[in-house]
Amino acid sequence: MKRNFLIIVFGLLINVLVVLEANAVCNVEQFRFGSTIKDIEKQTKNMRINTLPTSEIYNSTEDKFSIIFAGEDICKDDDEFIGTPVEMIFLYGKLVELRVIKFLENGDDPVLMIWAEKVYGQKTNKPRSYDFKEPSMHLLWNNFNATISYSMTSVGYGIEELVVIQSRRYRDLFKKYSKKEDGV
Repeated sequence: MKRNFLIIVFGLLINVLVVLEANAVCNVEQFRFGSTIKDIEKQTKNMRINTLPTSEIYNSTEDKFSIIFAGEDICKDDDEFIGTPVEMIFLYGKLVELRVIKFLENGDDPVLMIWAEKVYGQKTNKPRSYDFKEPSMHLLWNNFNATISYSMTSVGYGIEELVVIQSRRYRDLFKKYSKKEDGV
């Protein structure tokens, strides 16, 4: 009797995990803020990502540089990321910002705002005139870990959606880089 109960509980647990995995939303922060280029290289190799840039970038000593991956490689099970580049921005050798860009043809429904709110929490206090059909808009909010910026801009015959996720933990690196760029 006890064995049958354990088998039933185990079966239910497996079913719950399968459903949760199917409903999981891709989190581009699977690449942890503060990671080095070498960390990203190891992680992408473990993920079997084929769009890895040349290894020369991993030896870069620049203050700021970025790597762009195909969204469908980073978020393999999320159709919203097909044709959606994911850019990783590094300051002083540490991952501090992620950018996700999606181009939509006029009439297509925006997807990145919905995705961003699922992963990073709802944007509260949206303006009353807030509407996904507006050709240009910008929203900004924080969670415990990051500052999230969403913008939608009309470009040519479509709309560009952009989500920028910046680490709040590495604000000092943003300040340091900004001062350097301003010549201060």
